[in-house]
Amino acid sequence: MDVVLIFNGLGNQMSQYAFYLAKKRYNKNTTCIYYNSIAQHNGFELDRLFGIILPQGKRENQYYIIFKELIKQSIYIKVIRKLLNLFHIISINSENINYHFDQRKLIKGKALLNFYFGGWHSYKYVEIVEKEIKSLFVFNQKLIMHKNISLGTKMLCTKSVSVHIRRGDYLKKENRLWGGVADFSYYEKALALLNTTDEYQFYFFSDDIEWAKQNFHLKNMIFIDWNTAELSWQDMYLISNCRININPNSTFSWWASWLNCNLNNTIIVPDRFVLNVQSIDFYPVNWNQIG
Repeated sequence: MDVVLIFNGLGNQMSQYAFYLAKKRYNKNTTCIYYNSIAQHNGFELDRLFGIILPQGKRENQYYIIFKELIKQSIYIKVIRKLLNLFHIISINSENINYHFDQRKLIKGKALLNFYFGGWHSYKYVEIVEKEIKSLFVFNQKLIMHKNISLGTKMLCTKSVSVHIRRGDYLKKENRLWGGVADFSYYEKALALLNTTDEYQFYFFSDDIEWAKQNFHLKNMIFIDWNTAELSWQDMYLISNCRININPNSTFSWWASWLNCNLNNTIIVPDRFVLNVQSIDFYPVNWNQIG
């Protein structure tokens, strides 16, 4: 059996679920479980937002217990883990830090029980199940605040530009490889790509909206600061309505842009997801990458 772990925030959960569906195309003996990691964010959100219910049978509960024990960092567990992998009993397959597409991860694992613990963010995994994903990841209008419905409609009818800025946990020392990618100079380059003769309406989204207010001084700016906590997913809905998306290295805005409903949209992203690590197929080829 192959088991895909679903964990972390909404963007990660969406990528992991897409990977699970793609992997199931290659190996029907694939299931997935939700793992309560340290970075729990708003918990499991796919059911609440998209009506996606993960398998919750007895075996899934057993897989959860096994995985939780095997990732402990004691010397004893590390030895057990190596032995289980050596004899192809249980293996834990992690994603490379470059997030490249790996066809081998889709086929059945070599062990009796194979865990897949990663983000699986390459657009090539998503392409395999594109139609299915687009039918699943549909925002429920009944859950969206009236204020956001009205604003989303306006975004579709105007030259709207979303500017997503992620700071928060990216400022922590342990996340410096991610936090050093979309700095202020990146946004300067991204904004410079826009036609200076056009009259844009800029919408700023950030987990540090005060920093954005202090550092950006453009004409026609609106700071979206009301979608917080369990309503933060509504930022994804709004970004998906903007004609132009300027994104950081964030899976949240990656999915907002992938779900963008404008036919002639423009997506601007960094050319990498991790500092000093080239991203070959993290972003779709038609997105504009800035080095």
